[in-house]
Amino acid sequence: MSGPRHVAMFLETGHGLDTEGLSQFMNAVLSCVYLALPDPPVSTTATLSAADAPAGDGGVSDLISLLPDDLLRAVVSRLPAKDGARTAVLSSR
Repeated sequence: MSGPRHVAMFLETGHGLDTEGLSQFMNAVLSCVYLALPDPPVSTTATLSAADAPAGDGGVSDLISLLPDDLLRAVVSRLPAKDGARTAVLSSR
């Protein structure tokens, strides 16, 4: 069988595939893939290390604040727009 009628039948049947069976098969494959993936390396409940640092000179030094304003502007200008805006709003300079 060939010709336009064959093409129409082919398209009507979902390209010859059982779409319901294919969907079930894909769900089974995805389940196996998801089970094989490792756990994320970062905990979502981790605390920020800077929040635990003592105030003043006893903590880690802030070396970024020592950079000149022109260099900081150049760095922020290369960030994605959303991150650059967030950084500019939170900046103390």
